[in-house]
Amino acid sequence: MSNTGGIRIGELARRAGVPVSTVQHYLREGLLPPPVERGRNTARYSEDSVERVRLIKELQRGAYLPLRVLRQVTERTGDPGELRRYLRMPALRQRLAANGLEPVPEASFLEDRLFRPAELARLARGGLVSPLVRRGRRYYRADDAELLRTLGRMRRSGLTRERGFHLGQLDLYWETLERLARQEVATALEALVGRMPAEELERVAEEVLDLANELVSILHRKAVARVLAELGRGGPTRASPRGRSR
Repeated sequence: MSNTGGIRIGELARRAGVPVSTVQHYLREGLLPPPVERGRNTARYSEDSVERVRLIKELQRGAYLPLRVLRQVTERTGDPGELRRYLRMPALRQRLAANGLEPVPEASFLEDRLFRPAELARLARGGLVSPLVRRGRRYYRADDAELLRTLGRMRRSGLTRERGFHLGQLDLYWETLERLARQEVATALEALVGRMPAEELERVAEEVLDLANELVSILHRKAVARVLAELGRGGPTRASPRGRSR
């Protein structure tokens, strides 16, 4: 810990690697503890505030958590190491990435001409797949390969380029689901961080993930059925699920 009366806001910002305005914003939002010493024209902050500012910035950048959630989380536990453990969840990340499986060569997706090289490159630019390069050859991890196989089945079912189905239409799915995922993570962390051990949170998150996938699938089917019914009636229905639940 530091000497006598802590550090000034300029020194705090410099050591945390952020502008002074960022520290001032965090203070207004209640994300930092109050000064340990306050004078007429100056205030001094604890050494611990440096690590707290770094952590908040890390959580904003890496986890995209809104300040409202960060405030709830940091109020429950101020230990930076504990907060980082909540965000790592290595077992869950490994399961989602399925990196333990053997990568699939890109050539296997080009052989039947369901995909063109330019289409696979577009998927990579959009972040939907992340090809690996080994000895000049390109490969896809298990989750990327699963996505490409599903797209291939869709094309075999009739959703072909000639009929107007192009891979750019996946952007809508990706953007929508990514927003949903960020909101899900923020909601879970806001509700659970500091109220259960990090290891318990990982187990719960893994179970909830399976249920959430089922839920999204069910809601998607219901939404498509509703839209088709609306088309059959000649227009959209008046009541939405949100409106009826009020």
